[in-house]
Amino acid sequence: MSTDLHEVKNEIRLALESKRNEVASRLHRLEEDIAVERVPDPIDQLGMLTQRESAITLLDRDTKLLREIDAALRRIGDGNFGRCALCGKKIGLARLRVVPWTSYCVACQEELDRSGARDEASFSTEEF
Repeated sequence: MSTDLHEVKNEIRLALESKRNEVASRLHRLEEDIAVERVPDPIDQLGMLTQRESAITLLDRDTKLLREIDAALRRIGDGNFGRCALCGKKIGLARLRVVPWTSYCVACQEELDRSGARDEASFSTEEF
């Protein structure tokens, strides 16, 4: 681990833990929003259905983000933090500060985004 990365490792860990708490709290609220309620008015029912679908989308996104944060915290603990899960090269410090849960360097991330394989790659490289 480089000296620079070592110096900011605690800063990044604290940022990840803070983000984890924020996302976990939001997930709890979203789960409450998904509760199915019956209302007699079809227009109100449609509005509630739209809100529920939106909450489900956000729940899916935040659940994935929470898994990525937990994986990053594990990588910090086992000493693998800061290395790309695909090519093994160091992930830039600036990128880690902005997206500390990232598993990929910029080049690999761009390739995954182009190929549309990001979700498939994350399942093969992340621990669950």
